[in-house]
Amino acid sequence: MIDVEGRVLSGLDEFMLRGGHLIVLTRVAHDMGASWRRIHRELAKVLSGNVVVSGAENADVAEYLAEKKLCRNASSKSGSYNEDNLRYPHLEVLRLSSGRLEVRHIAPGSEVEVTWQDRNLADRRVRSRVGAITWNAKAGSKTGLSHVTDWAELLELVNGAGQLSPVGRLIATLTGATNLKYEEWNPYVFGHEKIFLAYEYFRRDFDIFARFAPRLVEANRLTKARSQELFVLALMEACKDAEKSRTISSRQKFELHRQLRDLERSARRSDKKTVETSTGWHRAASRLETYTDLGLLEKAKDAEKEKYQYIYYPTDQLKKAVETLNKSKSADSWLYQHLSEVILQTQAAGESPSSKSVVADLSEIVRALSLPTTLLPIYCLALGLVYLHARRGNSISLQQARDALEALPSHEPDIARLARGREGTRAEFLSVNLRKVASN
Repeated sequence: MIDVEGRVLSGLDEFMLRGGHLIVLTRVAHDMGASWRRIHRELAKVLSGNVVVSGAENADVAEYLAEKKLCRNASSKSGSYNEDNLRYPHLEVLRLSSGRLEVRHIAPGSEVEVTWQDRNLADRRVRSRVGAITWNAKAGSKTGLSHVTDWAELLELVNGAGQLSPVGRLIATLTGATNLKYEEWNPYVFGHEKIFLAYEYFRRDFDIFARFAPRLVEANRLTKARSQELFVLALMEACKDAEKSRTISSRQKFELHRQLRDLERSARRSDKKTVETSTGWHRAASRLETYTDLGLLEKAKDAEKEKYQYIYYPTDQLKKAVETLNKSKSADSWLYQHLSEVILQTQAAGESPSSKSVVADLSEIVRALSLPTTLLPIYCLALGLVYLHARRGNSISLQQARDALEALPSHEPDIARLARGREGTRAEFLSVNLRKVASN
C-alpha cells in the first residue's frame, strides 16, 4: 500500500458528479474572462438554453424525460404526476407500436425543445445519466451551479478570481472545444481530454483512491449502500495510516481526520452508523461518478435503466489501476508512469518522443495556452504532450513526456531552458522562447 501523503479532496458533495460540467465551465471561463459573475451568468445560460431535439436524438431524449418524470407520459396512469411540477408540461412521451419511445409536442407541428443540459445527458453515449444541476435556488441557498464552480476551484482548474489555470486553459483550447458550436457539442461524452481531469483529480485525492479502488475492484456489482460502506472503510484506513506516518504534516493529518469527523458527527445527529449517513454518501457519490466518467466504473451492465441509478460495476481499467497501484511506491510514481495507461487504455511506447516532435507539439500547446509569460509548468506541458499523442493514436506516459521536456534544453538550447520551482529538487518550469517555438 502506498503511504499516506496528505492528498484528499475535502468538501465533495452530491452536486459534484458530472465531469462534463467542469469541461463546460472551463470553456465558459475562457470565453468570459476573469469574472465569476459573468461566468455564472453565461454558464446558467448555456445549461438552460433550449435546443431542438433532432430525429436521431428523439428516442434517447424520450427515455430520459420518462425516467426523470420531466414531462407527460402517455402510458402512465392518470394522476401519477403533477403537471405543476413538470419541467416540460408541453411535451409528452409515447410508446410506439414498435416499442420505441418518442417525445412529441402537445401542440401539433411544434418542434420538441429541451434544455442543452438535458439533451446532452440523455445521449446514450453518456456513461451515467444522474447529476443534472440547477441554476436557481431559494434566497440564501447555493445553486448546483455554485457547487460546480467550487469543484473547479478545488481541482484548481479555475482560481478564486475566475481565471483559468494552465491545465484549465488546455481543456478549453487544445481540445478544440472553443471552436465548436454549443448545439453541436456534448462535453459529457469524454474523449482524450479526460487525461487532464484525471490528473488534477487523482493527484489531489490519491490517499482515498489508493484505498477505495482495491475495495471496489473486488465486487461484481456495487449497490449504493455497499459503495458507501467501502468508501467509509477506505477513509478510515487512510486516517489510521496517517496516524503512523512521519512524513505528512500535522495540518494534513487534521484535514484527513476532519473528513471522518464530519461523518461521525452526521451519524450522531441522525442516529445512524458512520457508514450509513447521507454525508458519507455525498462524499462517496462524487468519487464514484467521477470514476464512472473516467472509465474505472461502468453502469447499465444489466439494464440501461441503471444509468439513472447508483449501481456500479468495476471495469478492466479499474483492475489495471489496482494492479499498477500495487507496483508503485508513491502517488507521483503512479501518476507519471501509469495514469495515461489506465485512463486512456494505452500501452506507452518504449522511448520518449524525439526533440523534433516535442518542439512541434510544444508550438501547438503554447498557442493553446496563450499566456503572457514564457515560464510554463512542465507538468502542464507534459499533459499536453500526452493528449496530443493520444489524439494521433500514439501513446506515451506522463513520465516519458516529462523526460522529453527536461531533455529539450540540451538539444534545443535556443528554444527552451529549465527553471526551478519553490519546491522539490528538480526543475518545475520550462522557459520557452515563444517566437522560435511559434516559427516551427
